[in-house]
Amino acid sequence: IKLKTDKEEEAIRSVEDFTLDITPLIEVFKKNAHKIEKIRVAKDERLKLSYKDEEINGDLATFIKEHTGIDTEEFEWFKEL
Repeated sequence: IKLKTDKEEEAIRSVEDFTLDITPLIEVFKKNAHKIEKIRVAKDERLKLSYKDEEINGDLATFIKEHTGIDTEEFEWFKEL
């Protein structure tokens, strides 16, 4: 995972100040898909994610499943928050 921001490190105050590039993580998932039964995720709505320099919009679990073929779901407890 790579942190991308236009701000100096000391100026980062919240998750809204940067984007996490999850390209390396998705590539690891793809490479090891045959070893992974399921992925469970939870993501704060303020967090910005990108994949191959494109912002990820919508449901993270759906995105991961579509790009890796691995069964992915959001944690049940997180949905209730």
